[in-house]
Amino acid sequence: QIAYTQTTFVHVCGGEFADDGDCGTFVEVHRPNGSPYDDEKTILASTKIQSHMSSGMTTITVPTTYKADPRRILCDYRESRIRVGTLIKINDNVRTCCCPDTYNWQRKTGSFFCPKNVGTGRDGAANGPHAKPAVTPTELAAQDKKIEEYPHCPYSHEKSPDVLMCSKLIVPMADKDAWRGRPAPPRYYTVECNANDDLLGHYTGGACPHGPVFQACAAPGPNGACDRDDSAWSFAGDVGTVTRVSSGGGVDVSFNGGRTSYGFAPHEVEAVDTGNTYELWYVLRTRHGSRVVQKKKPFRVVAPRCTYDTVNDQYFPFAQLDDDDNVLESFAMYDGVL
Repeated sequence: QIAYTQTTFVHVCGGEFADDGDCGTFVEVHRPNGSPYDDEKTILASTKIQSHMSSGMTTITVPTTYKADPRRILCDYRESRIRVGTLIKINDNVRTCCCPDTYNWQRKTGSFFCPKNVGTGRDGAANGPHAKPAVTPTELAAQDKKIEEYPHCPYSHEKSPDVLMCSKLIVPMADKDAWRGRPAPPRYYTVECNANDDLLGHYTGGACPHGPVFQACAAPGPNGACDRDDSAWSFAGDVGTVTRVSSGGGVDVSFNGGRTSYGFAPHEVEAVDTGNTYELWYVLRTRHGSRVVQKKKPFRVVAPRCTYDTVNDQYFPFAQLDDDDNVLESFAMYDGVL
């Protein structure tokens, strides 16, 4: 049983479409990031809102059966292994790189990542690997505005690669750049960073292990420190989504909604337990097939424990009931059909 409130009109279909499952406002149950058996968009349970008026809090019930199967119910779901879609945190074992000095807004020189993250202001750490693609009209308009802001990034789109850029100063020559008898002002320009030109320290640890985006960076020496004014870069503490799992246990992780990914060793990552097993989605469905998710609310099922899949050596995203409505601890499903 849940309660909801909405300050605007609730879309409810009537007449011949009153019982249409593709028309109206629904509260749906979903699994965040999905599971090995379902993707995130799969509707595990739902209920239709019947009243178009809402004054204060309105109470409705949401079924807890799995896909309307009376022998399967929602449960305290836990995943036993890392898979594509798993939420991952990068731990402190991750390797650190030494990169050109970070961009300074007062000096207008230094390194910065592209593309820029829409709406993050001057937080350069949220750019590049952490910049999600602009999708909505508002985000696209903000992205166009940021193109004009210094330091400049190459024009970006939703599949743009990450790149480490450097802003540099051209010191005017008084005898050549004088304008009307006065020294010309300093000029700045941006170019892709280069280790030979922009990295100040001398390093013996080799190349940065995070791929070609960090080709202007280097792995620190035995002491783990960066020399001179170079800046240390690390993914430690970042949270992302797994996009690929290798046979050796290594994973590729995206921090920007899948636009780009970075590889990590098994000992550098750990699965994140958000404390929520499911989400309630407040959804407007139309007869044209569109789904407008207006609100998401996480929640957790604390009991019963999910039934174990003995064939695939992992937990099902449901608890299987026997003929006496008791939860089975394990269950073998050889046809693989849920």
